[in-house]
Amino acid sequence: MKILEELRPKVFDDIVGQQHLTSKETVFRKMVEDGGFDSLILVGPPGTGKTTIAEIICNVLSMPFFQLTRCHSRCKRSETDYGVRQTRWKDSSGVCG
Repeated sequence: MKILEELRPKVFDDIVGQQHLTSKETVFRKMVEDGGFDSLILVGPPGTGKTTIAEIICNVLSMPFFQLTRCHSRCKRSETDYGVRQTRWKDSSGVCG
């Protein structure tokens, strides 16, 4: 839905809720801005901002963002598409998604 994508927060300061992660003085935000981690797993129920936070992290780090849902991971065609994307990711200087 295009309208939802347009309304999705684009920077940490636009996120409502999750201030314990996204406020300017938090360790998490400082680590993101300094690029201080190799991997990250965001866990929580639907609608808590995991995808939005992941997309913002990629924007902060100037890395591409690709969204793969569980539905995609069960589809044979998507597995093939994902394999192609995975190869492209390995060739790039950074990976996010």
